[in-house]
Amino acid sequence: MTQTVIDCLVDIVGCALAPDGRDRSLPLEMACEAELVAAVDANRIWPAYLKGLSHFDIDPGSDLRAVAAHASARVMHHNGKSLATARLVMPQLAENGINAVVIKGALRQASVYGTPMYRQANDLDILVSSADFRAAAELLGELGFAPQARCENRWWTSALGEQHFDSVNPGLGQIDLHHRIQQPGLPGPRSASAWLADPAHMKLGESKISIPTEEKAILLGCLNLVKAIHHREPAAMYAFEFASALLASNREGRECLVRFARDQKLMAVLLFCHTATEAAFRIALPALSLEDGDTLDTSDMPLPEMIFALPRPDTHLPRHRNLLWTLCGATNLLARLTRFSFEASRYAHAETRRLLA
Repeated sequence: MTQTVIDCLVDIVGCALAPDGRDRSLPLEMACEAELVAAVDANRIWPAYLKGLSHFDIDPGSDLRAVAAHASARVMHHNGKSLATARLVMPQLAENGINAVVIKGALRQASVYGTPMYRQANDLDILVSSADFRAAAELLGELGFAPQARCENRWWTSALGEQHFDSVNPGLGQIDLHHRIQQPGLPGPRSASAWLADPAHMKLGESKISIPTEEKAILLGCLNLVKAIHHREPAAMYAFEFASALLASNREGRECLVRFARDQKLMAVLLFCHTATEAAFRIALPALSLEDGDTLDTSDMPLPEMIFALPRPDTHLPRHRNLLWTLCGATNLLARLTRFSFEASRYAHAETRRLLA
């Protein structure tokens, strides 16, 4: 059953991205299969799924429309609170001299899909420098946001580099305050502060909100995708966003993306996301500008199962060390071993902190 569900997801969601040449013989009864609907919900890809069904000329029916409507209501609720939170907090951070950008979430959806209400964003992710992290946290406290008790230990604030805050105002959402953007156990960027430099801006009511430029936002999405795979969580929402952004890009934009990925030593992460997304949706994405040595061997990885978090009973998912080794790809073995050893050591240190927290 799992393989059938994966095949349907690949075809239906892939059709939302690239409908031409798709086989339209999908069995009608599969569209409402409980396991398939659960996978769509877990991956937060309802708009793409419904768009794909329309290309297959399949009427989702009243039951499926009701489930999708419930998901849409959740999006409006959570994303609306996130946007209200951004309107309150971001101008205050700027007025207090704290350089901050909103990463991910509803504002990123507005950039990619033209609406901030595309899929559920559970919180507002804000990136600041490590030097400004404490001041930003104190300001959030003054604005009525309290840190979650589980996030007050050193593992959260140092190893993960983030802290979660809840608002006393029920009309506002949760804030995830970051000074790092790396998941321990995965390759990190050369400098997280690069995402703070020369930001783009988006109007939100009367406020001008700082966001990463497009190439930085795409690469950050790649980090989110591999983080979800590392945790064996649904990642199709990140893959779909990556594909949508890349399909809408021009050659100059893609070259800028590749330059930034190289500068941040994340070229293997970018290549992995490109390869995994093509496999997950059976689409051909615009090619990236590659150099000699830009190769990635994922032949032993069940990429669609990893993206949708639907491993078959006989599927062997890569161990964390295997995924890390793949993502530490470099032009020579010594450089790869050096990067792998460094990241593995940092992962072990972070896990020790977590266990002692």
